[in-house]
Amino acid sequence: MLVVAGPKVPLLPVEVDAIKAYLAAGGNALFMLDPFVRTGLEPVVLEYGIVVDDDIVIDEASHFWADVSSPAVSDYNRHQVTRDLPLTFFPGRGRCRRPPARSRHLGGPARELLEEQLGAGRARIASAS
Repeated sequence: MLVVAGPKVPLLPVEVDAIKAYLAAGGNALFMLDPFVRTGLEPVVLEYGIVVDDDIVIDEASHFWADVSSPAVSDYNRHQVTRDLPLTFFPGRGRCRRPPARSRHLGGPARELLEEQLGAGRARIASAS
């Protein structure tokens, strides 16, 4: 499995091409991309049905200490990676979402490990725009 953990500068085109080739050959990856940082991977993850937005999740009900921009998550989607996690904080977490239905993604499906509970009014999105 490939882990891309919070790149702070754009990847080189040759690096992006290598990641694309790895995924096209059936490789698995975990992308931990920060908001407001252009990495060059945005078109890659879009091929798998994920849009990386430039905004921050604000959770006024469940967060670390007094930092509402550090959501606390204790309820995860069923997955082997999250099976034994009791509580996780996500400081400065940006939102990832699926593109509108009219968008076409070429790769395989992406698996969600957690969901925002916006419908319950628990979290809101603070956008830079």
